[in-house]
Amino acid sequence: MVDFSGQARVGAFFRGLPEIKSNFIFGRGLGSVELSYVDTQYVIEALSIGAMGIGFFIWFLINIFLVLKERYRRSRE
Repeated sequence: MVDFSGQARVGAFFRGLPEIKSNFIFGRGLGSVELSYVDTQYVIEALSIGAMGIGFFIWFLINIFLVLKERYRRSRE
């Protein structure tokens, strides 16, 4: 059985890859990517916010996890 949805997503990723490379660090800006251009949210976000934005987002999620983990640990004492 052929997974056409998966093939379409991989194809969309490879179509967006040259654009990601040309705007790698800062991206193109929020709202600058037409939704018909690509079909995967990962590519849309990489094009929009770039590596700096993705790095900040991951840093933010890690910090939220660490704060919640510390508060949980304190509540158990």
